[in-house]
Amino acid sequence: MEQGKQIRLTSGEITQLCLQYMEDSASICSLSYFLEKAEDKEIKPIIEHALKLSQAHVQKINHIFTEEKYKVPYGFTVEEDVDLSAPRLYADSFVLTFIHQMAAIGLTTYATSLSFAVRSDITVYYKECLSETIELYEMSKDLLLSKGLYVRAPYLPNADEVEFVKKQGFLWDILGEKRPLIGSEVTNLYANIQRNALGSATLTGFSQVAQSKDVTSFILRCIEVAKKAYFIIWREIKGKQHAHTDDMGRRY
Repeated sequence: MEQGKQIRLTSGEITQLCLQYMEDSASICSLSYFLEKAEDKEIKPIIEHALKLSQAHVQKINHIFTEEKYKVPYGFTVEEDVDLSAPRLYADSFVLTFIHQMAAIGLTTYATSLSFAVRSDITVYYKECLSETIELYEMSKDLLLSKGLYVRAPYLPNADEVEFVKKQGFLWDILGEKRPLIGSEVTNLYANIQRNALGSATLTGFSQVAQSKDVTSFILRCIEVAKKAYFIIWREIKGKQHAHTDDMGRRY
């Protein structure tokens, strides 16, 4: 490597930074509105903390792209995309749940971004993002628990005996005999129900204040998709017994 020569960002690093810039600029818009309407004295500091994190991320990525002489993405802004005077659309408890879910998604996103990071400064940046997001996740989870608002995933029955998979088509039972859901399926179906329900509620609020008829129409279509996914997943769960199987596919 030549002394003093700046190592260029890879396509993976650029892509992840661009995606995060757009996501954090959108988060700044949502969180700024949530903070403007917040009343709960315990929830408001968490909204402020989440907003500061997103603002810091946007500034850091802006600096990275400027140093790289790479065009900064055209993100969202409060001035162009938010009406802070709009009526209150969400309860503070909903906002807390929203932040908790976004933090959970952020843990996965930042871990993926870290796996693409090669340059040392990008690696350090994503390690910081992960650490910050872990803290935000714990803060929001602990407050949800203390307020009695945290909805836990379903429990599995205790194992009485061990049974082994005997057919290769174990995971492809659409046309055959229905089997109990395995633990990983319960986990992912439950997570999808939560996120689709949250997404539907969030979009319902957006649809009430959108100024463009085309945007409102698009949001309403998204709500229907989220509701359809929610009911398909719920029907799948109701159509099977709860899991008696661990994540290795072994049945109890």
